Amino acid sequence: MGGVHLRKEHSSHSEDLGVFCGGACFAIEDVVEGTQAPWYKVKLGQISGWVSSNYVNMGLAYDTETMHVAGSSKAVPIYDGTGFFARKTGEIPAYVPAWVILEKGNWYYILLPDGGISVPAQPYGVYGWVRKRDIQEAAAPEALMWKLQ
Repeated sequence: MGGVHLRKEHSSHSEDLGVFCGGACFAIEDVVEGTQAPWYKVKLGQISGWVSSNYVNMGLAYDTETMHVAGSSKAVPIYDGTGFFARKTGEIPAYVPAWVILEKGNWYYILLPDGGISVPAQPYGVYGWVRKRDIQEAAAPEALMWKLQ
C-alpha cells in the first residue's frame, strides 16, 4: 500500500501520524498556505491531522479502485488507539471485510462500514485501529475472501 502522510502539523517535518491508504476520503476542516502548496486539515472518524494538497484528489467519494480491505477468519478487536492504554471499542466479525484507511507501524486504521462493503464506499460506520498481525489485507473484497479460505 502507500499513500499520503498524515502530519500532526502543516509541515513535512512534523510528526508522522500514519499513511493514508490510496482512495481514502476525508473531510477538509481548514486550509493554510504552505511553502510549495496549501495544507489541508483533515478528519476521518476520530483521526485528524494535516496533508499536503499536492497529494489530494478533490473527489467526492472513496476511490474503491485503490482502497484496500482487511478481515479475518475470526473476530478481530477494534481499538480506540495504538498505545498501551488503547481500549477495545468493538470488533470486526469473522469473514466481514473492512476498508483500510490509514497505516501506522503495526496498525491499520479501518472503517467497518454500516451495511457492509459497498461501491461507492460510504464514510459511515465504525472507525478504529486493528493490529496488522490479527488480519489479512487485500486489494479487493474478493481477493480477501480467497485469502481467508
